[in-house]
Amino acid sequence: YNYNRDDYRFENSPVSEEWRRFQQEQQTIAREMDRLGDQRGSAAVRSTVDSLRKAGVNRNFHFADTTTNPALFLLAYNQVDFDKDYNRLKQFIQRAGRRFPLNTAVQTLVRNTLDYVSTFSSPLQIGDMLPSLQLFDSSGRRRIVGPVKDKYLLVDCWSSWCETCRIFSAAKKTAWQHADTSRFAIVSIAVDAERQAWINILRFEHYPWEQVIDEKMWMGPAARAFHFDSLPYNFFVAPGGRILSKSIPGDSLIPVLAAHGLLRKHT
Repeated sequence: YNYNRDDYRFENSPVSEEWRRFQQEQQTIAREMDRLGDQRGSAAVRSTVDSLRKAGVNRNFHFADTTTNPALFLLAYNQVDFDKDYNRLKQFIQRAGRRFPLNTAVQTLVRNTLDYVSTFSSPLQIGDMLPSLQLFDSSGRRRIVGPVKDKYLLVDCWSSWCETCRIFSAAKKTAWQHADTSRFAIVSIAVDAERQAWINILRFEHYPWEQVIDEKMWMGPAARAFHFDSLPYNFFVAPGGRILSKSIPGDSLIPVLAAHGLLRKHT
């Protein structure tokens, strides 16, 4: 494939030709969506764009679910979006496992995906005890992340590539300035494969609370222990470890602290 000319060449490869044709058809749908979107049109135009978007999503799913070639399945799998429909993802990947029982790459993907589904389909609930785990800080020192005996704790999960996370970080800074930090602590977990990008942000922002990183991201110990599937995500935990709130919006942080008497007296 020549990226400069957008040109394919295939030799003795009918499977690759099948993939090329499919991608060309998907690109045709995408171009039509762009054309209609530029018109800033009526409700009918918006409805057509939405229908084309759904068609593209469904075609990705159907291709991955029906191809008879394991290499094409692995390519197409990366373009299938299940959002948080874990039951559908589970059924889909189990079918793939039955379709390619002898392909080691597919079988590895099946095992990893079922493990992923098991982790994220059973989120921690308010009233549950928050587990503990160990992660590393920016100096490479091992830190324990988990309940604090005599403090309320906000466990905050974020990433350097997540713009919404940076907005939430500003809210954390404000909350920290007003909080009674003798009774309240924050631990921020970067779910991030880009360690240097994370360190650069820490150097720029000078966050005054503890920072650790999980470079394995969604397959790492943080996501597996805390069962979160989106960023930013957080847990507000009572002394001893019981979850009091989770997924708190930035503008609700100070009210949550106030409700538990965690603001400084002069605030």
